[in-house]
Amino acid sequence: MRCRRPALLLVVASLTMGAGCTASSGPSSRAMACNTPGIDGTKIKIGLVYPDTGLLSTAFRDARSGAEARIRAANEAGGVNGRTVEYVLRDDHSDAASNDKAVRDLVGNEKVFGLMETTAVASGGAQYLSKESIPTTGIAAERVWSENKNMFAASDSFAESSALGVFGRYVRSLGGTKAATINVETVTAAADISRQLENALRDAGIAVLPQPFIYNQETVSPQYIARQIRESGADVVIGGMGADQSATVLPAVRAGGAQIRAVIIPGGNDPAYLLRYGTSLSGVSTFVQYIPFEIGGAAHSKYLEAMARFAPEIDSPKSGAALGGYVQADLFLRGLEISGSCPTRESFVTRLSATKDYTAGGLLPGPADLSDSPDIVTRCIAILRVDSAGTGFELVRDPAATPDNPHAWCTTQPQ
Repeated sequence: MRCRRPALLLVVASLTMGAGCTASSGPSSRAMACNTPGIDGTKIKIGLVYPDTGLLSTAFRDARSGAEARIRAANEAGGVNGRTVEYVLRDDHSDAASNDKAVRDLVGNEKVFGLMETTAVASGGAQYLSKESIPTTGIAAERVWSENKNMFAASDSFAESSALGVFGRYVRSLGGTKAATINVETVTAAADISRQLENALRDAGIAVLPQPFIYNQETVSPQYIARQIRESGADVVIGGMGADQSATVLPAVRAGGAQIRAVIIPGGNDPAYLLRYGTSLSGVSTFVQYIPFEIGGAAHSKYLEAMARFAPEIDSPKSGAALGGYVQADLFLRGLEISGSCPTRESFVTRLSATKDYTAGGLLPGPADLSDSPDIVTRCIAILRVDSAGTGFELVRDPAATPDNPHAWCTTQPQ
């Protein structure tokens, strides 16, 4: 595929609103019989893979609720082309090998039509899914999302050519001159995210330390990381840390005497993190590839209404994980809708690959191009910075943006 991807995202996050994606034929529609795995005359069976346990579980904890809310909203509206949608859940334990095992079980034993993967270790089963041409939507936290034709995401935060390039310009505007990278041991996606941020900063003339610091809460102390950063002279911190790790490491970095001008992490755009960590995250910058909740709009209202009805169990429906799960489900439903009354895996991949105007029901800042041709699926991000009180997010204006969209940081300005 190409990189159609929320992530850190996490992202992240990324990326609906029970909205303009699935057209149903209405509750009384009669679907024709199909000889396609996972599809019969009344229902469509798909798989959902996410890290319910392990290192990634906190960051992705709301993703399942977001995906389920979107599916339940679609079913209440009559399903997709006369069929209801049901899903089978598998935990990949935040581990690539377990991810491979989970997707093989869903395809081989559960006979699902396709998969939604809200995880940062989808690389584990990607080769198998590509070989079998299994339709897959998810959050693009790894390069495999830009390398496999059967894998789709609504944004491309971590693609080889992504909107993360704007961070070089952003860091320069804050006076940053030298960056230190902190990655989390055992999370492959952290290295992919960091590499994109490092490239963006180098392109903007900002020095990047040659080797990242690797944080492991069991074996490496925050004070050790802080001392290394101070001695390096770095004034920018980037990397694949989540909010949990950042809230542990960053206070030590500040207390250690480093003069930090900017901190950039994926997936930190969850109000629940601010309630939990407060000023430990003050000044941290993160990003989203949807229209921020701080701006709002009809699409956000529709999304929040669906979450309130179908996922009342989560405390923070505005989290990037919840929205990312919702959007990936919406994208899968879109693929089903345009694949006709008797969808096949081949028709799903072919027709979704030809889509150039996906907007997740109005949540994305502009149409996402899912076709094979574009280098960048989405060109713009919004940058959010935790305020000094640690109680909210500030939308950062881009001096180069158009007056009607001042918070859109774009690799190239919209035409």
